[in-house]
Amino acid sequence: MNPLICIPVGALVATLAPGSAGTAIQGAQLSIGNLLFFSLSTNALWNARLSTEARRPTPMPAPSTA
Repeated sequence: MNPLICIPVGALVATLAPGSAGTAIQGAQLSIGNLLFFSLSTNALWNARLSTEARRPTPMPAPSTA
């Protein structure tokens, strides 16, 4: 995702919100877009880290010399 895509989506959310809720969040269009962008990027990076940890090999115990 790109912030330049998320910011117009935030404006659309603020415009489509009904009644007084839409009026209350009208000034937060940029913040809503940034919230969307950072939420999506955090989710993508979190899932990438979890999948990397899943592929990490399990350490084997050292062979005993007894």
